[in-house]
Amino acid sequence: MRIEMENVVKDFGKVRALNGIDLQIPSGRRIGLIGPNGSGKSTLAKILIGLLSCEGKVRLDGLAPQADRKKLAARISYIPQVAPHFAAPVREVIRLVVSLRDLCPSSASSRAAGAWNWTSTPSPNDRSDTCPAA
Repeated sequence: MRIEMENVVKDFGKVRALNGIDLQIPSGRRIGLIGPNGSGKSTLAKILIGLLSCEGKVRLDGLAPQADRKKLAARISYIPQVAPHFAAPVREVIRLVVSLRDLCPSSASSRAAGAWNWTSTPSPNDRSDTCPAA
C-alpha cells in the first residue's frame, strides 16, 4: 500500500505532536517508526488508520483514511503497544468493529463465539466475515 503524507500537522491543545511531516512510501515497503516516548509515533499511526484527524494531506493508495475508512478498514490493522482500557463490555467492542468494518453481524457473532475455543485453527480459506448471498 502506497503511503503519502504532505505537510501533516497535529496539535493537542498547545502541544504540537507532528510538525509538517512529508513522506512518500512506495507500495510493498516495510517501515518502522523509531523514537522516544512522546515523539509522535502513535499519533502518526493513528492518523494513518483514520483514528485521528490532522491538518495536511494523508493518502493510502490514493484514499483518505478518515473519509474512506470503510474501504481501508479491510486492508489495514493497528495493534497498540499497550492494550487500551475500554469502558465497554466485549459485546459492545465487537459491535463497534462489525460496524466500522461493515461486516456481517451473524458471521461476526459466530466467529466471536468460536474465539473462545483456543484449540481451533481457522482455515486459510475461511471467509466467514462475508454474509451469505440472499
